[in-house]
Amino acid sequence: MSELGRNADASLAVREDAGGHGAKPGRLSTVAKALDLLELMAAQPREWGVTELARELGLSKSVVHGLLATLRDKDFVVGDERSRRYRLGFKAMTLGADFDLDQELRTVAMPVLKELTEQTGEASYLMVRRGIKALTIARALPATPIHLAIEEGVRVPLHAGASARVILAFSRPDVIESVIADVGLPRLAEQTITARDDLLASLADIRAKGYAYSASEMLDGVYALAAPVFGPNGMIGSLGMVGIEAAVGARHETFTTLVIDHARRLEAALGGSAG
Repeated sequence: MSELGRNADASLAVREDAGGHGAKPGRLSTVAKALDLLELMAAQPREWGVTELARELGLSKSVVHGLLATLRDKDFVVGDERSRRYRLGFKAMTLGADFDLDQELRTVAMPVLKELTEQTGEASYLMVRRGIKALTIARALPATPIHLAIEEGVRVPLHAGASARVILAFSRPDVIESVIADVGLPRLAEQTITARDDLLASLADIRAKGYAYSASEMLDGVYALAAPVFGPNGMIGSLGMVGIEAAVGARHETFTTLVIDHARRLEAALGGSAG
């Protein structure tokens, strides 16, 4: 089986030394300490000072201050400049809600994805937007021993590939501008869109047609089709399929109809469309 890779964006973490505090061989110390800090703040939801957190966690104040600075930059904690105290931020409080929603969406989507895969013989998947990336939360794989697929849990740029770009096309203007300005449009394969005007034209075309296709954008020789999935409160994500360009591209019209049809079926299963 060929996978379209794991998320290339990974935070740098320092491994604990064997003699360090609470050391466990191979444990990622920066990540572990940050999670310990978040768990403490979640268990006792109030404002915390650096000294209090350091004492409770058994860490130095300098380490805690560094962790808080990083978490604050990522909106996981909020700091009061005057009191120099910290509390959980909005992103930390919504993580559990996002997970529950993703699990619910996956449960409803799986029968639809399996049916699409049975009809096309290719892998199908459901993506949602998380920040300025697209996240795969469900997929169905064909029975054939050799096929292309996107791993569940993988995050991909919003400008490249049919499913991700469908999500971007129906996102707010400020999200589109953030992707262009903050992330940029890096080339991932031969046909990746890397120019602002070309991307904006592509997004307008997707909104007009109601679907997207891509060829050699995420990986050379790979062809993908996707359609948006709307719920009562707006866009939920995108439903797509992926395969070898020579095989899927030759049946573009047939597969496009199937993808759009199954996206509408998923909308119906989720309770209707606002799109």
